[in-house]
Amino acid sequence: MIPLCALVCALVPALQDSEASPLRLRPVATIAPTYSVELPMRMRGVMPAVEVFVNGEGPFLFAIDTGGQGSARLDSSLVETLGLEAVGSVQGADPSGRATRSMDVFEVESLVVGEIEFEGVRAASRDYNVSPSLPHIDGILGYHLFSELVLTLDYPGQLVSISSVPLELPDGAQGLELLNDPDSVPVVRASVAGLELDAVYLDTGKMGGFGVPLDLLEGLELAGEKRSMGRARSVTGEFEFYAADLVGDVRVGDVRVENPTLDAAQIFPVAIIGSRFLSPYVLTLDPAQGLAWLRTPEHGRDLARRMAFPAGVELDGLTQVPIRYVAGRPWVDLSIDGDGPFSFLIDTGASTAVVDTAFAAELSFESLGAARVGGPSSPGGIETERFLLETVELEGLVIESLRAVALDLKAVFAPGGQPAPHGILGLASFGQNLVTFDKRGGLLLIQADALPEPGSEGAEGVAELEWDGGLPSFEIRVGEEVLRAHLDTGAPGELTLPSSWLERLPFSDEPQLVGHGRTVSASFEIHAATLDGDLSFAGHTLENPRVTFASRLRKGNLGGAFLDRFLVTYDLAHERIRFDAQP
Repeated sequence: MIPLCALVCALVPALQDSEASPLRLRPVATIAPTYSVELPMRMRGVMPAVEVFVNGEGPFLFAIDTGGQGSARLDSSLVETLGLEAVGSVQGADPSGRATRSMDVFEVESLVVGEIEFEGVRAASRDYNVSPSLPHIDGILGYHLFSELVLTLDYPGQLVSISSVPLELPDGAQGLELLNDPDSVPVVRASVAGLELDAVYLDTGKMGGFGVPLDLLEGLELAGEKRSMGRARSVTGEFEFYAADLVGDVRVGDVRVENPTLDAAQIFPVAIIGSRFLSPYVLTLDPAQGLAWLRTPEHGRDLARRMAFPAGVELDGLTQVPIRYVAGRPWVDLSIDGDGPFSFLIDTGASTAVVDTAFAAELSFESLGAARVGGPSSPGGIETERFLLETVELEGLVIESLRAVALDLKAVFAPGGQPAPHGILGLASFGQNLVTFDKRGGLLLIQADALPEPGSEGAEGVAELEWDGGLPSFEIRVGEEVLRAHLDTGAPGELTLPSSWLERLPFSDEPQLVGHGRTVSASFEIHAATLDGDLSFAGHTLENPRVTFASRLRKGNLGGAFLDRFLVTYDLAHERIRFDAQP
């Protein structure tokens, strides 16, 4: 038997709003940085949670409930701790339509999640810690807190990401249209054993799995009879809870589950997807676009990589492409559809190929339609166009059907007095071959081979890569701190870290403002200091390196200057990288 409240239909109550009500569904203001904010996902049972600061105090643990209307809820103990005074009351109910319950409403001046601040939050309150089997929480973050943002819950990766860049689905992804009224909670379509359901709630506050109304079970083929799982609780009282094993599958966008166990209760008026069902997946919600995407981590990574890979790459054995360095960045000459030569930057920090806007217009590339490109310095993304480069030829190498986006590269390079390339090739432009940067030899080496597995014989200097946001990253240690970093040949410096790390690291001198950087959408300050400690990565150690800091970053960047010290090889097919020290 399931103990009371262990499967709470936390269907945090729907709030009854009216002109006379003190309820305010959304915060008065949302102040978010121009980069994606990532937070460790703490768990309350199977329900995601994060640390939150309220009115400057904390941190406090708040669960995330996409099935909860409004911006937030406060546990009664937190109200007492903060000494808040009620500004009114509101009626809450669960989906059963049973009697409502009155809850006091409180005004929160500031609610901070990571580096995102929400001002003017109205929050209802009650006791959310009635179950002794669950960790204590101080409150709940509701769906409408994220109305202007994109929320990603990576259950397997135990990561919560919040971004102001709109969700852009990779080619081949099956997104979910949000069918709800903007003032309600997220509703999508799904199917159960071929039965199409037009109203399925995405409710991370429901601790069960895929829940359906009790009477819906009568029309489904089941492996045995439904069984009672005990009693659970909602805001208005207790209810009988059942489980049944479906013969068939459940489909939600890109997710298909065969023969799942369904939750069932009379309290459910429609199907409701809870956190136990979501726990193997990554869920992204973009309320402003009315879009969601549910996928396995592997499926999301595969689609992201597939977008950047060309249709094919032809090479004959070990291919040696001459490469030159302009302002510390690697450039190659190539032809496109028989025209050229054109100069392209090889940028391992680019998740896709890029062509200059004026250059694309001049050569009349085939348009694939509009696109929105997001980046750490582009808060709303950049509206642009996608093009197909049918044949790209380098010395000894042919790339077929390469997709690229158009950006004004002259605006990026010209302010620094640097020549602008015609375009940029990312790592994925070379398919799943080994790509080696030999700066001293002036060569880019490309071959169909594989790096050894990290830790195996002959794997000195090999580290694992992890795809994140379209870019492969690896682990580095800065002093005693560990974070992930990219090797970015498009950045001429050495080691650049997020500005937020200025307070976390020891230095042998005071950090100084040393200049400004620029991307396709913004400029940013650059500080520098000498680390009082070592930088370690892939079995190598650099003592007391000079470090720069940029506010646009959320991960570390090893810049192109590392190519002076190391022969660097990428193996995207097996997600590995090798650094071979140059004497």
